[in-house]
Amino acid sequence: MTTQLADMFDFQNRSYTVTHVSNGALFSPFDYQLQLKFAGTFCWRGYVCKFTVAHWQLILTRLSLNLNTDLPNTAKINGALPQVDNCADALFTHTYENLNLPINYSGGLLLSDEPSPDLAIHGGFSAAWEYDTTFELAFYQGKLIRSKDVSQYMVDRREWQKLNASRWLRLKHCRQRKQLRQKMQSPLEFRYDYFSD
Repeated sequence: MTTQLADMFDFQNRSYTVTHVSNGALFSPFDYQLQLKFAGTFCWRGYVCKFTVAHWQLILTRLSLNLNTDLPNTAKINGALPQVDNCADALFTHTYENLNLPINYSGGLLLSDEPSPDLAIHGGFSAAWEYDTTFELAFYQGKLIRSKDVSQYMVDRREWQKLNASRWLRLKHCRQRKQLRQKMQSPLEFRYDYFSD
């Protein structure tokens, strides 16, 4: 599988990748009856979002997608129509900028930055433990109620993954694995798909 474009999140004056969501998708263009076209193998979903937190509220700020070129006024989201991107090397045909759409989400998000240089690039979405910096954000009805830095736990998870890469490594590093497992107390408040403790 091709490496996938992930949603982005502006948080504390930095841009992060949304690596895990605990309670389903944050946003779906299908809720607005938008007809998407295939974007490419880099984005099987057909769209990419950018979020932020403003005054403690989760906000969708940008949506990039491939739409049919004939756009009725029903393609409006939060009063905005998408802008057509005619650039030859554009990944998507349309973009909604400055949406400022409040998202009523309850659950957790893992935001990650600085991919670890010692990991090979693979297909699909990257896991939080593949990054050096990760925050967990907790939302209730769209309001940010808590954030915490869980970077050290993700570094420990990465080491755990390396030690479990093969049966030979599991046997060779049995004591090291045991010590690391005892050290790894999960600070995560939520359970995430594709991420097991």
